[in-house]
Amino acid sequence: MMSKANRRYLRSVLMLVAAMGVMVWTAVDLFSIPIADMRALFIGTAIGVGAVIVTAAVILMLVMALRRLITKSR
Repeated sequence: MMSKANRRYLRSVLMLVAAMGVMVWTAVDLFSIPIADMRALFIGTAIGVGAVIVTAAVILMLVMALRRLITKSR
């Protein structure tokens, strides 16, 4: 059984995803943006977000490795 806080969080996430879907649908419908352009924008955004996540992971691993090297030398 999910707690009340978890249900509220899940409901908020689902509402956010639905709102984003409506915004994309509105942009495609109202401004006549071709689906191919929206797909290209989505792929570019996904690649950019992935690059930021990978960069953050690499920096975190470097910091952890340096910290481990510094504490071993003491």
